[in-house]
Amino acid sequence: MRNFVVKTLLFSIPLILLFANYILLDCFRDREGDIARMDYIFFEKGYHDRLNNFDTSYHVSNIEIDSIPDSCDVLCFGDSFSDKHPYRYQEPIGVCLNTNILNVLYNKDYSPDDAALSFLTYAPQNKLPKLIIVENIERAMVPWLYWLNFDNPPSLEAMARGKKHSSSSPRKHIDEEMLSYYQRLTVNEPKSIRSCLNQSFFSEKYHPDYLYSYYEDTIHYTDIQLKEATRNISRLHELAARRYVKLVFLAIPNKSTLYANHIIDNHYFYTPLDETTLFDTMPFVYNALPLLRRLADGGTLDIFYSDDTHWTPKTAHAVGIALSETIQKNNLFATADRQ
Repeated sequence: MRNFVVKTLLFSIPLILLFANYILLDCFRDREGDIARMDYIFFEKGYHDRLNNFDTSYHVSNIEIDSIPDSCDVLCFGDSFSDKHPYRYQEPIGVCLNTNILNVLYNKDYSPDDAALSFLTYAPQNKLPKLIIVENIERAMVPWLYWLNFDNPPSLEAMARGKKHSSSSPRKHIDEEMLSYYQRLTVNEPKSIRSCLNQSFFSEKYHPDYLYSYYEDTIHYTDIQLKEATRNISRLHELAARRYVKLVFLAIPNKSTLYANHIIDNHYFYTPLDETTLFDTMPFVYNALPLLRRLADGGTLDIFYSDDTHWTPKTAHAVGIALSETIQKNNLFATADRQ
C-alpha cells in the first residue's frame, strides 16, 4: 500500500505542477492573437486592450455579397484586415469622403479578388458603386491574383452559398509547381516561425524583440508569377473602368516583410512588396509598406501586434488616412458618367 501511495504521488506531482503552471499563466498572461492561439504561446495579459484605444468604426458596415443595396458609394472586398477588427482602415476613408462604406464579408472559399471580379462581371448597373476597394495581404496576394479566371468567374449565387467554383475551362498556364509548393507550406509545414530582432519593436512585456509570423510568409514567387499577378490587377482595373467604376487596390505587407531588415540572420523571408517595382506605374495601387517602414524607422512600436499577424488600430488609422489621400489625389472617387 505504501509503495502504491509513493508511486501515485511521484506520478501526480508533475501533473499537478503542470496544471498549476497553466493556471498561473492563464491568470497573468493571454493568448488573444492568432499566433498565440495557434501555437499556444502566452503573452502579456491586457496587451490588446491597451492598444485597442480607438473608437469603433462608424462609417463601415459588413454585408454579404448577395445583400448589396442599390447605389452605394464605396464597396470593399478584403480579408480579415477589412472585416474583423474593432477599428478598420476604411473608417478614415469614410470620414474623408463623407460617405459610408459597405464591406463585403470575406468568404474563405473565394478570394477578395474573386469576389470583386464576379461582382464587376455579373452585377446589374444599379448595384455598382462609385468606388471599389480591393484589399490583399501580401502572403496571399500573388496566388489570389495569379489564379483569377477572367474567362469564367464564379457566379454571385455560388459565392453567396460559399460553394467552391468548378471551372469548365481552367486556365491553361496555371503553375502547378507554385500550387504544390503553396499547399505543402500551408498544410504540412509548421504554422509559425519565431525570429530574433535586433531591437524592440513591440511594447508587449515578455516578447518585445521577437518576431512571430506565419511560416507561410517564406513562400517564394518567380518574376513570371509576379508579373502575371500584376497584369491581373490591371485587368481587374480595366474591367471596373468598363463598368464605370473607380477601383483602388490596397496591398498590405506581411508582418515579416516590415521587419525583415531587422531580423538577425534572416534566411527565410522573401518580400515581394519590397523587391518588385511592378506597382510603380499603377496609381490605383497603394502599397502600404513604405508608410509602415517609415513608422518603424521613426521608432513607432506595435505597428503590428506582437502575438498576431494583424496590424493595430493606430496602424489601420494611418493607412486609412494615406489611402484616402491617394484616392483624392488620383481622383478615384469622382462620379463617372454611366450609361
